[in-house]
Amino acid sequence: MTRTSLFICTLLLICYVMLCVGCAQKSPEELYALAAEAHEAGQIDNAIKYYKKIADRYPDSRFAFKSQFMTSHLTADTTVKDISSSEEAYQEYFFNEAQQLQVDQKFEEAVTYYRKFLEEYPDSKYAYKAQFMIGFVYAEEMKDTASARKAFQKVITDYEENDLTDDAKWMIENLDKGPEEIITGEGEK
Repeated sequence: MTRTSLFICTLLLICYVMLCVGCAQKSPEELYALAAEAHEAGQIDNAIKYYKKIADRYPDSRFAFKSQFMTSHLTADTTVKDISSSEEAYQEYFFNEAQQLQVDQKFEEAVTYYRKFLEEYPDSKYAYKAQFMIGFVYAEEMKDTASARKAFQKVITDYEENDLTDDAKWMIENLDKGPEEIITGEGEK
């Protein structure tokens, strides 16, 4: 075999190995499923390893933030065996992060967080609150009444009667009024 043939064979072998290794890398979804499976089985150390892999390999994926939370949650309390309680804690944490962005006056980011929350947890006990807060931020902070109206309407139509339904209706009725009109009741029929 000539040197050129040997070089080409070696190069092809290296490419083949790299291709195999690249294909073997799991997606963030697959890693998260493995982490959740390990967590549910009480294999906390393995679950933490999978969560850390997601955060390290896929920092921009939709699973990265959640994996970081789960890692810190499990690291702080390795007695946590029930993933559903961790999921609920994560949902509360995620919702609170959106609220903190609002407090920090990062209104567009807050709306983005609330929307991401709704995408991931449409059936969460916090979902209608996140939808209401989208409307509130649009109305009160960003002065975008059209977007606020749509967001508040979704609270009314997409979620069964809840403790913010009346507030959403009130906000819709008063979006175009100034503070003086609301206080004095002027402009009411």
